[in-house]
Amino acid sequence: MRPVCGLDFDVETTLASSFAQDYPDYEILFCAPRADDPVIPLVRRLMDEHPGVSARLLIGETQLSKNPKLNNMAKGWSQATGELVVFADSNLLLPSDYCARIAAAFAQADAVVVSAPPVGDKAESMFGEVECAMLNTHAARWQFAASEVGLDFAQGKTLAFRRSAFSAELMSELATEPAEDAATTKIVRAKGAFLH
Repeated sequence: MRPVCGLDFDVETTLASSFAQDYPDYEILFCAPRADDPVIPLVRRLMDEHPGVSARLLIGETQLSKNPKLNNMAKGWSQATGELVVFADSNLLLPSDYCARIAAAFAQADAVVVSAPPVGDKAESMFGEVECAMLNTHAARWQFAASEVGLDFAQGKTLAFRRSAFSAELMSELATEPAEDAATTKIVRAKGAFLH
């Protein structure tokens, strides 16, 4: 699932990377909040250019929370058909082995959620440079250190769920916190399950 809204920097490149996965039998769900969103013609063009990849565009919002990304993606959870459902932000450039690496992380039988820290790149401004510096140093180190001592936490650029471990109401459950990654961490810890 890729939530889309507006024409972000380099969005064509990041969304196009969805179609270049070295992984058998996957589907892409683009979730847009409104039919008049300026990114929709780009999404439709990318889908037309890659007819061999199963992709759908879902339009509309469900008002679950103050989190617009979650409201945009709510429709995708019920529409997804696979056992592994990945939320990948629209500004995330996916390497060709992205899906394969996530699936491999689920090979541990008790893993119900997989998350990965992003690498910041191509900053457009000083604020972007600061964000890249934080992502590529402190944030990544904290996430890996926390994982080593059993305090795993989810980070929202990539959130992947084993569908059978969660209810059909997952999106409403994620709406209990301002950010879906914080809610995911709490839900998984409450289950006593494993977040990788």
